[in-house]
Amino acid sequence: MEARAGEIMKPAIGTDLQIYRILLRLYPNEIRRRWEREITDAFALQLADAWQEAGWGGVAQVWFRAVAEVFRIALPLQVARAALAIPVVSLAGSYATLFGLTWTLENSLALHAMYRHLVAKLGG
Repeated sequence: MEARAGEIMKPAIGTDLQIYRILLRLYPNEIRRRWEREITDAFALQLADAWQEAGWGGVAQVWFRAVAEVFRIALPLQVARAALAIPVVSLAGSYATLFGLTWTLENSLALHAMYRHLVAKLGG
């Protein structure tokens, strides 16, 4: 039974590594160029060890840690890059402006009434 399980896992590790390489594309290019081979080798070793020690549950834990690492390391590094940060901030500002203008147009009568009340209160 154990030999059969090992035979099943060998192709699965290959598939897992292909999927993991796709996930590595979320890391900045500089990190991938320098460390992709080492990171992928370490991931393969972690998968093999997890399979031997805990079966599919261990493999699931390795994947959970790998995906969590993307959210902890890769995505924040991508956002921190100026080439990406500037368009993101610009887009957020555009949406905020659009939302503000839409709200103002939808509530123009209320704003006009508030303005008249304020002018009357100030004595103008």
